[in-house]
Amino acid sequence: MLEVGLIIIAVVGFVGSLITIYDKKKTMRFRFKRGRKSYEKDFLRVKNKLNSFDFINAQVLICQGPHIQPPVLINEGAFVLPKNSLKKLSNLKGRELKNAKRPNDPCAVLPEKLNWEDNPLTLRFKSIWYSELCALREDKNTPTPTLITANAVLYSEDEQCLLVHRRSGLSDLFPNTLSSFGGAFMPNGLGDRFDSDLLATVQREVSEESSLWTQISQDNTPSVVINEHSMNSLEVTYLGVNISKEQLAKMDPNWEGSLVKLRFDELGDELADVSAWVITGWVSILLWLSTGIPNSQSQIKFSGKAPIELCDEIINNLRCDSMLSDTSNKREESKAAS
Repeated sequence: MLEVGLIIIAVVGFVGSLITIYDKKKTMRFRFKRGRKSYEKDFLRVKNKLNSFDFINAQVLICQGPHIQPPVLINEGAFVLPKNSLKKLSNLKGRELKNAKRPNDPCAVLPEKLNWEDNPLTLRFKSIWYSELCALREDKNTPTPTLITANAVLYSEDEQCLLVHRRSGLSDLFPNTLSSFGGAFMPNGLGDRFDSDLLATVQREVSEESSLWTQISQDNTPSVVINEHSMNSLEVTYLGVNISKEQLAKMDPNWEGSLVKLRFDELGDELADVSAWVITGWVSILLWLSTGIPNSQSQIKFSGKAPIELCDEIINNLRCDSMLSDTSNKREESKAAS
C-alpha cells in the first residue's frame, strides 16, 4: 500500500509539473506575441494611417516611437521676452494666477526647430515662467515657442477600464475635454520645484492630478513623441501604465479636472467622438491599443475584440469631414480663450 501511495503521489506531482510547464509556456508565448517585434509593425501602420488624415496632421504629427531613448534635455538658460509690453502682460498674468490660487510654475520651451532624425532626440530648451508663456500666447504678433510636455496613458486591468482626465472648465486650453494624464516639464533654474527628466514630469503630474504616485518603467513601456504644432507643444507620451485596484481606490483629482473611468467594453463608443477629446490624448490611446496594452498580465479584450482590432475599427469608421469641422472649431475656441 505504501508503494501504491508513493506511486500516486509521484504521478500527481508529475501531472502538476506538466500543467505548470504548460502555463509558463502559454504565458511566455503571450508575452512574446506582445513583444517588441510583434507590435512594432502594427504601431507603425497605425502611426502612418493617423498621420495621413488631414484633420489629424493639421493639428499634430506623430514623429517618433514606439521605442525611443529618453530625449536629451539641455538647458540653455532663461527665455527673454522680446518686448516690454509682454513683460507688463506677464506681470498681469502672474497676478491673475495668484488671485485664482493657481501656480505660476517654470516651463521649458524650444525656441528653435528640432532635428527629428536624432535618436535620442535632443531638446535644447529655455526656461520660462508660465505667466510669461500666457503672455506670449495672448500676443498675436509674437511667435509662441514650443512647450515641452510629458503624458501617460493609464489603465486598470483589475477594473477593466481606461483612466482618463476630464479637464476642468477652468483650464486655459481645451476645458471640459478628455485627455491623458500629464503636463508641462518643469526645468531647474527658476523655482524651487523642478523635474529631473520627462519621466519625473509624468510621475509628478499624475500625482498632482490624481493623488497617485506610480512607478513607470522606461524599459517595458513604449513611448512616442507627438508634435502638436497647431498649439506649439511637443509631447512625450508613455503608452501603458497599469493601475491596480488598490491604487485606483486612492486616486483623488484636483482643481485641474476629474478622473473618468472608461470601461473596456464601451471604449469603442467613447473614442468614436473625437471632438470630445484633446487630440493628442485621443491619438495616444489609439497608439496604446496598437501596442497590445503594454504591462498587462493577460490578453485584454474590448467587447470581444483584440486591442489592434478595436484600433483598426475606430480608424476605419472615422468621419473625417465632420470631425475636421468639430475639432477645428474647438481648437479655435481654445486658442481664442487662451
